[in-house]
Amino acid sequence: TGPYGFSFNTLQSTVESGATENEFTNYSLGADFALAPGLTPYLELVLFDLDEGGTTVDNEGTLVMTGVQLNF
Repeated sequence: TGPYGFSFNTLQSTVESGATENEFTNYSLGADFALAPGLTPYLELVLFDLDEGGTTVDNEGTLVMTGVQLNF
């Protein structure tokens, strides 16, 4: 893809304990661009959801990360 880089990752997990079932789902989408030799800005979006069976607990969220990688 030339100077561009892309990634997509997913994680899904289920844990059963007796009559309860906990489910976790995570999606991650990332992109970067080699702006110059040794200079790569990047951006990542993460979505997650945790459902704890047998309770009213439902944790979900969104995370946006950005940064610059320097190599010298």
